[in-house]
Formats: sequence, C-alpha cells, structure tokens
Amino acid sequence: MNDSIRELLKTTTDEHTIKTQLEADGLKSISKQLEMMLLAGETSLDEAIRIGLGHA
Repeated sequence: MNDSIRELLKTTTDEHTIKTQLEADGLKSISKQLEMMLLAGETSLDEAIRIGLGHA
C-alpha cells in the first residue's frame, strides 16, 4: 500500500482502475511472476500451471 493507492481507494472501487494503478506502481501479478520465472528457467511449465499461470 502506498499513497497513490490509498488516495485512489478513497475515490473508486473499480477493480480495473485499481489494478492499472498497482501495475503502474510496479506490482507484478502472480501470473506475470510465474511467466517471468518460466521464461528464465526458474520453474517448470507443470509447476507454473499448478500454481495458476493464466489465471489473471
């Protein structure tokens, strides 16, 4: 939680708007982190699917 998100939550509950701001502030979703780990060879496709790759 940072100041920009705190202020945003005072004015909206729109999930898309909040997610967009979180991503702009550097948040990486679990799906994005799994994708990066898979491409870097740090995990297997089976493990990425088990954890939830593709469930945004």
